[in-house]
Amino acid sequence: MQAEPIELQVDIERSAQDVFEYIRDYAKEPEWQPDALEATSDPPGAAQVGTRVHMKRRTPFGAQSFTVEVTDLDEGARTMRDQAEDGTFAGTVVEWGVDEVGSQSRLRIRMIPEVQGFPATLLRLGFARKKMLQSVSHTWSQNLARLASQMREG
Repeated sequence: MQAEPIELQVDIERSAQDVFEYIRDYAKEPEWQPDALEATSDPPGAAQVGTRVHMKRRTPFGAQSFTVEVTDLDEGARTMRDQAEDGTFAGTVVEWGVDEVGSQSRLRIRMIPEVQGFPATLLRLGFARKKMLQSVSHTWSQNLARLASQMREG
């Protein structure tokens, strides 16, 4: 079941190139996303089209393991797209973009959640879907604020 897209952004006091290079290294996600328990890229390092990331994260449905594949990447435009291949969130797409804004950058994320299995049945109930989207949006807002703070300090 596909849910409404979630769009978030954060301004970061670093160059757009620095931010883009940082987010392309999926192994760093646990540093700024407390719900990201593990992230291992194949091949390791900066993501490219075809990079597969084996992840484990805390979700409203418990700890979930799944694989994400980078499906599009434009280094010049500093954009990237990934899609979950399996698990409860198979089909979820995340689009990442980093823009220069004066002397800092703006990270934009557009997430199109897809939920499979029993959780999808629950989300067909309007109130459950609304609550899940609010929870995901809140969690990712906190993650982006954590990333901005971490990059400012580092």
